[in-house]
Amino acid sequence: MDPRADRLLRRSAIVVIGVLLTVVSLTSVVLSNASWRDRARRQLGWTTQFEVSAASGLPPEWHQRATLTVVIFLSGTCDACRLSLPFHRALRAAAEAAGLRVVTALTALNDDPASYAAAEQLRATDVVRFDFRGSRLQRVPTILLIDPQGVVVEMKEGVLPNDEQHALIARLWSLR
Repeated sequence: MDPRADRLLRRSAIVVIGVLLTVVSLTSVVLSNASWRDRARRQLGWTTQFEVSAASGLPPEWHQRATLTVVIFLSGTCDACRLSLPFHRALRAAAEAAGLRVVTALTALNDDPASYAAAEQLRATDVVRFDFRGSRLQRVPTILLIDPQGVVVEMKEGVLPNDEQHALIARLWSLR
């Protein structure tokens, strides 16, 4: 190969790599900041996950007869959901001690609500199948606290750090 062409090719490759690294760096900065991430989603026209202080769009029978309802979205095929299982159990216990309704919404097509309820020793009426297609749910596990009108009071998604788990459980215990 011609030395000039080889040098041009190397310089071009270095420029392309530099541009790609810059794009990746900027993307990671935007994604690491929740408000920037949400603004980028809105600018790109992407649907957002449930928003605090906005209507959840969930079935009224889940929340209309309770002062506060805890909804836990999960899937039996989700590793993060399995990792969060001890936290979900503690969250259910705290919510029930406070007299709150807890709905466990299973999102995978092969999840059986009756089997899950039996395995977790939950009332069958508190475990439902939820078809997330067309909904705002984008990630499991997701936890929502919803008021009687269906407005999202609080939302947590993914595997929560221990301090966030303890804070949410403590908040529910304080409602007793």
